[in-house]
Amino acid sequence: MEKTHSKDTCCFSGHRNLRGRGNVLAEKLRDTIAMLYSRGYRRFVCGGAVGFDTLAASAVIDSKLYFPDIRLILMIPCRNQASRWTRDRINEYNRIYMAADEREIMSELYTPGCMQARDRAMVDRSSLCVCFMLHEGGGTAYTVGYAEKEGLEIINLADQSR
Repeated sequence: MEKTHSKDTCCFSGHRNLRGRGNVLAEKLRDTIAMLYSRGYRRFVCGGAVGFDTLAASAVIDSKLYFPDIRLILMIPCRNQASRWTRDRINEYNRIYMAADEREIMSELYTPGCMQARDRAMVDRSSLCVCFMLHEGGGTAYTVGYAEKEGLEIINLADQSR
């Protein structure tokens, strides 16, 4: 995959466990999307996972009411990503999947490394990363570290929601 670091593209990365901050984060995400829209961002890339990814994708979908030209791109690590989730989470995932403007599936089945491939692909297309990172370690830290290495601007909503 080619690295484009598109000036109008933002990716999201964050923890699955929002530590009771879901409502505050949803509002911060909507405010951040509006601010980024004013800066020329139109494409928002989400990984489709539980937690912050779901919240971010929902915020993009909600923001389409005010900014109809924004696009939600889902980068899915594997086709069976949601196969072991609860029924409620699968229903939410399906709603987001159907509302997305574009979908890219990295692998048909789960493979070691498909999550990291998805994370790198999201960063490679973006010029900015909005994250919810409370601690170093795990997939979020990996993605944000890669984004920093690639020179992306980072906005950590964890710093703004404590």
